[in-house]
Amino acid sequence: MKPSRRRKIPEKTVEQYLVERVIALGGDAPKLDLRHQDRLGRTDRLVLFPSLNPRRDLAFVVYVEVKAAGEPPASHQLREHERLRALGFNVRVVWSYEDVDALLAPFERH
Repeated sequence: MKPSRRRKIPEKTVEQYLVERVIALGGDAPKLDLRHQDRLGRTDRLVLFPSLNPRRDLAFVVYVEVKAAGEPPASHQLREHERLRALGFNVRVVWSYEDVDALLAPFERH
């Protein structure tokens, strides 16, 4: 459940909302293990969903960086985002519940 959008929401709360929404929609959102981080700037979560098209084997994979409202990614995080994009991965930064909802909109059950 979403708390009021009028107050500034901590990064950890947005991340928890992301995970709960992904799981509720049938996906997975594992946290990338920071204890064994081999790259500075690794994103917070990997969001995984099965294919939206049952005739295709392609799944939806996106690296997600969660930031507090108004806080931009650090330069080393931006470099990592660009590295991942150059490899063909989708990388998104979310700052709010609205950003999470927009990211997950294609997976909403209608």
